[in-house]
Amino acid sequence: MPSLDSETTAPSSTPSRGEALFSDEATRPTTPPSSPPGFPWERVQQKQDAASENAITQSSPPRKNAFSVLGKRKPLEDVSGNAQPRKLAKTVKTKDGGSKLVQMQMSLGQEVQKRCAQCGMEYTASSAEDRKLHDKFHKQNVQGYDVGKDFMSKTEHSDRRPRRFDGVKDDDAIVLLDCTDPWQRKRKGQAVLEIVQKELGAVEIPEKDIWDAKGKDPDNPKFKVYLHIRGTKCIGFVLTEVIREALEVLQPEDMAPKPSQPTTGKTTALGALQARKDAEKQNLLEADKRPIVLSTTKSPAMLGISRIWTSPTHRGQGIAKCLLDKSLAHAKSCHHLEMTNSIMCIQNNSKSTPAQKEARTSAAKQLCDRRMAIKESDVAFSQPTESGARLARRWTGKAYGWLVYVD
Repeated sequence: MPSLDSETTAPSSTPSRGEALFSDEATRPTTPPSSPPGFPWERVQQKQDAASENAITQSSPPRKNAFSVLGKRKPLEDVSGNAQPRKLAKTVKTKDGGSKLVQMQMSLGQEVQKRCAQCGMEYTASSAEDRKLHDKFHKQNVQGYDVGKDFMSKTEHSDRRPRRFDGVKDDDAIVLLDCTDPWQRKRKGQAVLEIVQKELGAVEIPEKDIWDAKGKDPDNPKFKVYLHIRGTKCIGFVLTEVIREALEVLQPEDMAPKPSQPTTGKTTALGALQARKDAEKQNLLEADKRPIVLSTTKSPAMLGISRIWTSPTHRGQGIAKCLLDKSLAHAKSCHHLEMTNSIMCIQNNSKSTPAQKEARTSAAKQLCDRRMAIKESDVAFSQPTESGARLARRWTGKAYGWLVYVD
């Protein structure tokens, strides 16, 4: 019986069943890299695996981290494209000159804009600067604009060029300003005009049209300003201008004239006069409730009341009526002065014959006579407010038939 020798006998390809613990085919685990493989065929397999890994590493690109993708970090820059510019907050330096404080304002749903019921100015109640401006404007509007102590004393007045007239009270005065005055006095008149236009909500008139003397008649400029001064405060204002035409205020068609009450034999002349005055007063009251209806046909006019105003605390004292009376009287004197200057120019013209001088002098006198005959019916009011229309009716004494113009 031949003997079994392990050295001479070739190893079997199939292991015995007694050596398999968990499966029919036993597998030998891979030897760690630090240990050499136990069999020659395992060493060949390890070399093949290492070669394949090197090939894959060389063919694939190097792995990138986040910084290699995003690039080197840089500080942020301001975006200028279509971004809207921001308003810089107001900065205030501290007393020690250190860090700056930024003035901020919190919006908690409160009312931002506030409108004063007396002066009409809108301002931000939470802003100290707005409150200060409102206090100044409110004081000027309600109590009058302070023209200064030297304003009255520096008013030049003469019989040929009257610049000062009597006011409502004995110590009051009405001062005339126009384009021939020094610029310091013009600034006073312009300051009052700005207050008036803000309260009335009127369209602003360019300063150049009122105060520029270039190319204007110094004896009778187009615009004139009359200030009613009490103490050092201007409490009344009127701006007049020379006009040539206006539109008549018509009575609405739906208003039928009331029949006059029949008079009896016992009615006296004084009673009839009183009845007529009562009827006119009633017509004025009814006209105040009606809208203004204008004619489409233009009527001749001479004097335009562009702006008229009285300080709220001084209303009801006849200041506006006094300003209208003085401006009308001064317009007559200006026409007389204009006639005198025209006649002097005609007489001093050496190129004209005596007959020509006489004819031109006669024409100048006739024109002046018509202008000097100016009366309330020749005065027009510029787009009057409700209170302005009421003043126009009382001053002219007409519920209808007075004039309105557009400046």
